[in-house]
Amino acid sequence: MWGEVSLFAGGWVLGMVTAVPLLRRRAPVTVAAPALPPVPVLPFAVQEAVTAFGEELARLPFDPTEPGTAPAVLKEYRAALDAYERGTSAGTPADVMAALHAGRAALIRMEARQAGRPVPIDALPRLPDAPQSDEGAPDGEPPPPVPERFVIRGTGNGEHLIDRPEPGRFALLEFRNQDAEYVRVEGVIRTEDLVDRDGALLTGTGHLRATSLLKPGLTHLAVGALRDGAGWSARVRPLTDASPLETEWRGTGYHVLSYGGGPALLTVQARGDTHWRAMFVCGCLRGWDCDCPPPRWPAGTPDSTDAVHGTADGRKTLRLPRAGYLDLSASDGGGEWYLTLQPVRPSPPPQRTRRKNARRSAA
Repeated sequence: MWGEVSLFAGGWVLGMVTAVPLLRRRAPVTVAAPALPPVPVLPFAVQEAVTAFGEELARLPFDPTEPGTAPAVLKEYRAALDAYERGTSAGTPADVMAALHAGRAALIRMEARQAGRPVPIDALPRLPDAPQSDEGAPDGEPPPPVPERFVIRGTGNGEHLIDRPEPGRFALLEFRNQDAEYVRVEGVIRTEDLVDRDGALLTGTGHLRATSLLKPGLTHLAVGALRDGAGWSARVRPLTDASPLETEWRGTGYHVLSYGGGPALLTVQARGDTHWRAMFVCGCLRGWDCDCPPPRWPAGTPDSTDAVHGTADGRKTLRLPRAGYLDLSASDGGGEWYLTLQPVRPSPPPQRTRRKNARRSAA
């Protein structure tokens, strides 16, 4: 009996000894961590826009550590860097657009300060953002378009800062109206020193496609549309992109043409129930301060100033004294143009007569 008890006790102890290691080998009980929200993936075009802005900052010929740097210039540079950082960490296209807009505005102000030109300012403080949906756009609206330099897109009324390919110089404004409603675009000067409106650059109804001359001093575009949701876009291009004026040219609405010849007469024929104007801009681009010498027009050449205009159907002649640009405007974007160019050979300068020597030689 005691032998049986010993065997039983020995087996129980052996079982416990072998069970303990088995218990120790069991995996510890773990609690699953909560799932992290997915990282938002921005469209590739939006990521490219941020990268392009970063490369633009890297190409700036500016050294913030250079002695004598104006504090105001350094402040704008830092604002551009901060905007780039916000753009790289933004989670929605709308946030990226807001960051890039702020960054480009800082660069425009920075360049103006460095060049000694008037510094543009914002029209009004920004309003709070509209409620955002999961896609990052206001509820019920499509996501905002990808930002593109020198292009302004909007809907309805608003005032927008102008970014120029050649700051401080004339430029071309290409405007596209995507709505059938009436639209009016005005040039605005809004700087730290002056706020003024320069008048209408163009007006039109329907799907307007117009090109207008953009003066150097204009800093903003004021767009007025009858319908709040009317879509439009504007692109700023160098003046050298203007289409050439050929011997004959036909078109409608607003246009800017380049002229590279010598003295000529331009016959302007306009058709349509609208007010129209054809204006010559000298190639020196100094406007009213132009002091380029005029050619010697032959006798009988039709006289004209720098511009001709009319209402409804009309035919007038405009002198083109030298190379420059032709700015054509027709209110409401209507009217038809037919231009014909005729070179003119200037009159030769008058011959100088030699004065006879009043002194007689001594006999």
